Amino acid sequence: MDSSSQYTKLLNQLKDGQIKSLHITPDNFKQFQVAFMKFPTRKRIIGTAHQQGKITYVYQH
Repeated sequence: MDSSSQYTKLLNQLKDGQIKSLHITPDNFKQFQVAFMKFPTRKRIIGTAHQQGKITYVYQH
């Protein structure tokens, strides 16, 4: 499974409420971005930036 597929799976888990948040670091942001841009309900996913380029995403139901 490629990294884009792994992030799509995590985004679906976030949407379905199986996980509460998703933490992305600068090292894996590019791979995450590919899956995020293809995700059908991405506009419901809210990211909060933290120090050192880390981002926490949550899903707005």
